[in-house]
Amino acid sequence: MNKFSTLTKTALTLALLAAGSAASAAVVGHYETCSATGNPNAVAPITTAGHTPVAVDIPDAATLAGLDMLFVTNCSNSGVGAEYTANLANISAAVNAGMTLVVHDRWVDGGAGLVPGSAGISFNRNFDDGANIDFPAGSPILSGPGGTLTDASMDGGNYSNHGFVDSTTLPAGAEVVAHRTLATEAVTVAYPFGAGTVVYSTIPLDAYLGGSNLSMSTIYMPNVVDAFIGNTFAGCAGEGFVGDQLKLCKVICESPLTGKPITPLIRLWMNVYGSAPPCSAALMPALVR
Repeated sequence: MNKFSTLTKTALTLALLAAGSAASAAVVGHYETCSATGNPNAVAPITTAGHTPVAVDIPDAATLAGLDMLFVTNCSNSGVGAEYTANLANISAAVNAGMTLVVHDRWVDGGAGLVPGSAGISFNRNFDDGANIDFPAGSPILSGPGGTLTDASMDGGNYSNHGFVDSTTLPAGAEVVAHRTLATEAVTVAYPFGAGTVVYSTIPLDAYLGGSNLSMSTIYMPNVVDAFIGNTFAGCAGEGFVGDQLKLCKVICESPLTGKPITPLIRLWMNVYGSAPPCSAALMPALVR
C-alpha cells in the first residue's frame, strides 16, 4: 500500500487549502515588448490567479524592485523591442535577487537574448508541429486557479507554438512544463537563476490573450502565474519532487503556514520519506517533539 493513506491525503488536502487561503496577493508586472508598455489583456488572467496586476512602462531597476513577477509577451516574429533589450541587465539582476520572469516569445530563434541564464540552451523557431501542445506528467500547470488543462486544451492554434527549446540543452534543475509531440521539444520551460526563476515559452500568447483560444488566457496563463509566483519552482520543484511529495513540500516550505500547524506536516514528511524536508534548516523551531 502507498505510504500516503486516505487519512494522510485528507490531511494534506486540508493543509493545502489552509495554505492557499492564507497566501497574500503578489504583484505581477505585465509588459509587451512591441508596444513597450503593459498588455491590458494580461490583467484578467493575473487577477484570476489571485494577484495584483501592474502595467510596466519601463522595466528598469526601480520598477522591478516592486514586482514579484514580470510577465512578458513578445509579439515580434523577428526581434525584440529595444527598450526591453536595454533593460535586460536590470531584469537579470531582479531575477537573480528572487523575482520570477515569465516570457512568451514569437521570435524563438532569438530567445537567448530575452532571458538570463540562457547560455547553452538551444532555441528553435519551427512550425512542423506548431498546432500541438502536450503536458508531461506532473506538470505544475495542469491544474490551478484557471481550471484544468489536457493535451487537447491548447491544440489547433495558428500557431499554438512557434517552435521549441531542446530540453536536452536545459540547465541543471530545469523543468519541462509543456512540450510538442516529442517530449524533448519543449514549448514552456522553467529553470532557476540565482534566487529567482525563469519561465520561457514559444507560445505566441499575445495573440491569444482575450482572443480565440480561451484556454490560453483563462486557464493556461492563470495557472502559470500561480505555479511560479514567489519562486516556488526554485524550491520544491527544483528538488525534483513530484506528486504528493511535491505538494507536501510546497505546504511545508513555500506556504505562509508557520508554527504549530506545520509541525505535524514536518513529522509526516520525516515518517514517509525518512529525512527532514529540504527547508528544515529554516524550520528548526517547528521541529518539536
